Amino acid sequence: MKTIHRERLEKLADYLDQLPRRKFVFDVVIKDGTCGSVGCAIGHCPNVFPELVMYDSITETVRLKDGHYSYSYRETASRLFDLTFGQAGGLFGPHNQQNELGPEYKDLGNNATPKQVAKLIRQFLRDPDQE
Repeated sequence: MKTIHRERLEKLADYLDQLPRRKFVFDVVIKDGTCGSVGCAIGHCPNVFPELVMYDSITETVRLKDGHYSYSYRETASRLFDLTFGQAGGLFGPHNQQNELGPEYKDLGNNATPKQVAKLIRQFLRDPDQE
């Protein structure tokens, strides 16, 4: 993984560590027609990377500002962080960790906290099998 993408994941993990629990729902990217107020880690990316990511009110999705439409959180995460679809699903989808990342990862459920997801991202960044 390129250094820039590692730095982006680290920046997102740092943001999630500071995020109040009430502003995070792991299994919802966007809630109540807004992005970043309540949602998963990808739903908060417009706050973390405003120069790269935006909330598209027409499609009600989070997408990159490069003009390419992303229709899923996996596609957005894959392109923003240079991940495979499996890695994106493992990092940003509930119950996907062991299946998508490997048996050494603990599955996080729908009620995972932002701190738990930050910890997962850091575990992923230390994992030599995830290059």
